[in-house]
Amino acid sequence: MIKRRVGWRGATQDRRIASFRYRVEAPVAALARRGHAAEVFDPAHAGAYEVIVFSKTYSADDRALAKAAQQRGARVVLDLCDNHFYNPYDLLRYRRARDEILEMISLSDRVVCTTEALAAVVRHETGGAVAPVVVGDVAERLKPRRPPRPAGSALRLLWFGSHGSPNAPSGLSDVQTIREELEALAARTPVELTICSNSAEKYEELIAPLRLQTRYIEWSTDGFPRALGRADAVILPLTVNPFTACKSHNRLTSALYAGLPTLATGIESYREFGAYCTLDDWSGGFVALTENLQDERRRALTSRDQIDSAWSPEALAPVWEQALDLPSGSSASESKPRRTRASRDLSAFQGHLDMVAGRAVTGWVRDLHNPRRRLDVVLEHNGEVAGRARATLPRADLRAVGMPDANCGFSLVLPEGTVEGLGSIRILTHDWLIGERPFMATDPFSSGPVLDEVVSDHRPATGTPRPVPSAESLGEMPPPLTVRVPVEAAVEAQKALLQDIARVESLLEDFRRLATRSVVTFSDSPELAGQLQAALRLNDPGADS
Repeated sequence: MIKRRVGWRGATQDRRIASFRYRVEAPVAALARRGHAAEVFDPAHAGAYEVIVFSKTYSADDRALAKAAQQRGARVVLDLCDNHFYNPYDLLRYRRARDEILEMISLSDRVVCTTEALAAVVRHETGGAVAPVVVGDVAERLKPRRPPRPAGSALRLLWFGSHGSPNAPSGLSDVQTIREELEALAARTPVELTICSNSAEKYEELIAPLRLQTRYIEWSTDGFPRALGRADAVILPLTVNPFTACKSHNRLTSALYAGLPTLATGIESYREFGAYCTLDDWSGGFVALTENLQDERRRALTSRDQIDSAWSPEALAPVWEQALDLPSGSSASESKPRRTRASRDLSAFQGHLDMVAGRAVTGWVRDLHNPRRRLDVVLEHNGEVAGRARATLPRADLRAVGMPDANCGFSLVLPEGTVEGLGSIRILTHDWLIGERPFMATDPFSSGPVLDEVVSDHRPATGTPRPVPSAESLGEMPPPLTVRVPVEAAVEAQKALLQDIARVESLLEDFRRLATRSVVTFSDSPELAGQLQAALRLNDPGADS
């Protein structure tokens, strides 16, 4: 692997600042483990970096450094993690920040954003001239020691984070949005709310007056894990506005990974974790905490597999490689892939490729055992990863036929030269190839688009994953029959097929129920009962014996 020296320049090197830990320290360490020459920016090496990442920093000095880097042929990447374009109070500081950010964007070869919501803001502010790459925050995976909870003790709630930002309602003032629910909870059961933040003054102003027991602790790298260990649950209310709506999942995933039931306001970056927490239901969430705390803890802990597979430094390092145009590296941990149920059982996935239109290929994919889990898919072309996307897009066609949690669509932007020999599209960290060769839109921009459906007799056996043919394998096959199909007809055909599949699945479920009753009916015949139980396991590998 040809190494390119990468310098990561942040606005600070203070580990107490989340953006330094998540957006500088973590990716530098992860890329270094994969063999890249990545380091926190050192001014003494400024002229030697082939790539400079400016993380949330765009001062006059930064812009001068970016200009000098470009002049000598180095690559400049701007990484944004907050919506500092939002300025409802018309603050001079943020008017200047907007101008500085836009100038920095003009000097950058690529812009990276933490969330899709923030990327949309950048696209809007630049008039669509910039298409940011989204690379999310790593999850802070803490497993704090949890002392036994004394019987009859108060329910210990925790709120943590920065006290706020001057450009928008956020931080500690967010707790005020659920004041009524908190005080109603405290009126019926003992409650203690701990605030772990960086402003005792804001705590005294906004939290101390609440009609419930509260306490304040200053956030520190040592104190925060202890605060997590002491808490029974976490609350993360938000005043929803264009600033908070762009926030990443980092506080939510920190709480869930620590095994803490979490109640939160449902912004975009939180929704993929909806199966593990309570979003936008404060009254119901508080009832669940008081009546079923252990069940809520177990629900939070089930998030760890998804967080490990999608939001660990190891999972995000390949995404950073693509964003920085670095060659694909490898680490020792990747040589021994983790053996999960999903990786052992490739039939655990379901998905399909739809079409190639313009410069993108669309499709959908889901985990049958955990439909709420969001999967990453990658396009591999000529042995290299040429594109990556997360399957989180809503699919009205799947929802229309009753598929639960139909937000499993994806759209992969295709680099130049990959349409003809599309390569394969697979689930990241697995060997499962998605669907078959997609429809090819002959004129995706016309008022009446028409698809070329490639029909071939070369079909794999029913029930096996269908690999996407490579350009070489297609060349060896007989010429396929091409059928001109209107887009609307293709969509209707897909809907009808999904309805048929749903009916078959319903019939199978009826059969399983009937077979279960038969096992009871023939309980006097151990041999027959055993055969029926074996048939049940064959048709439903997850069924109880």
